[in-house]
Amino acid sequence: MTAPRAHRRWSRSRLLLLGAFVLSLILHVITVSGDLIYAWWTNTPIDLNEKLSKVTHKLEDQSWDDDELPTSLKNVKRPERQTIWLQPKQPLKLAAAPTPVPTPAPTPKPKPRPKPTPTPSPVLAETGTPASSASEVAAVTPTPEPLFTADKASAAAASMMMAAATPIPTVPPAPAPASHPAAASAPDASAVAALANGPLKHKGFPRHAVITYLYRGLPIPARMTWEVENGRYSIRLAAAMFGKSRALSSEGSISSRGLVPEHYTDMRDGKVQNEAVFDWANNVVNMHDGDKHPTGALKPGDQDLLSAPFQFAQQGSRLKDFTFSLASGRKFYQDVPFEIRGQATLRLGGKPVDAVVLHGTFEDRVFDFWLAPQWSNLPVRMVIVLGKDAPIDVVATEVTIEGNTVLEPPIAGIDRPHPPGGTLNR
Repeated sequence: MTAPRAHRRWSRSRLLLLGAFVLSLILHVITVSGDLIYAWWTNTPIDLNEKLSKVTHKLEDQSWDDDELPTSLKNVKRPERQTIWLQPKQPLKLAAAPTPVPTPAPTPKPKPRPKPTPTPSPVLAETGTPASSASEVAAVTPTPEPLFTADKASAAAASMMMAAATPIPTVPPAPAPASHPAAASAPDASAVAALANGPLKHKGFPRHAVITYLYRGLPIPARMTWEVENGRYSIRLAAAMFGKSRALSSEGSISSRGLVPEHYTDMRDGKVQNEAVFDWANNVVNMHDGDKHPTGALKPGDQDLLSAPFQFAQQGSRLKDFTFSLASGRKFYQDVPFEIRGQATLRLGGKPVDAVVLHGTFEDRVFDFWLAPQWSNLPVRMVIVLGKDAPIDVVATEVTIEGNTVLEPPIAGIDRPHPPGGTLNR
């Protein structure tokens, strides 16, 4: 009896330890990702099969000025290097040539004085007595001739004064090259500064936006970044959890006519799984999916999976044709017809947000974009179903536009949780 009791006690101890470990693990997960779990619970997306209400908010036309340059520079290409020539407003006046001063005739040299004839020394007397005194010897010493006479000094001084009075000729600066246009024909200084420093401040559709989504059904965050600079756009949607990651990206050009995608990639765990390269010069898109390389015929307005919602958002009411082709890295969906399916009010971050739903289908594929008119038509929910692939269903929980946060994640205990189902506009 003793052995079975000891075994039961040991089993209970192991169960208690296992229960304590599981409880601590749950508490740790809640502590680390409690905000995500709460945001996921408070977000109440509407089921795709539910009937939506009639649209009362239309997709507003989003103004888009191509770089907003001054009128005088609309068709001027941005220079890669600038050269500035400095020159006076009026040409320099050359100084008058100095009047030559006649050189005075040289003063004739004075005739040299005749040297005095030295007096021979007196012969000593036979008795050894000097014939004369020291004063007599000094009197007969010859006088040396001076190096400069008064006439020579005056001539040298006059020559030096003439040299100092002669002005040094001034060399005029080299004129500006004739190939450069005159200052009057060049653009004004403010226009040149605008071209050199880049586009002015933009209005209308944002150039910078960050949207944090949560996968519906799982508290897994995904962040989308939207960036525009110098007529180029970049979109990236990335998510990572439990050592696994996935990132979709789209790059291309943008103007008032819309987005023109050039490269789409689907990466998993840092490796490219598939991609699509848009060759607009030949109107063909080349896809690469392992050893498969399908192609598709392009026409103006075609998009990829990631650029499509931003095409709707940026064009707004300007977009007249809602049928265009979509490309992923695996398949080309020819002429997908989109329609405005309706309008719904989502509960995001504890606040109601109206969204216009654009719905497109291609065979068994589904493309749904929920755009918020109050936030420049940005997508607050996206649902993409691609056959056997895991569907993408993300709902916004935080939105930042041009550095300003317009939707903040809910704070536990302040925003009241709502049951799934959402609110329909009736």
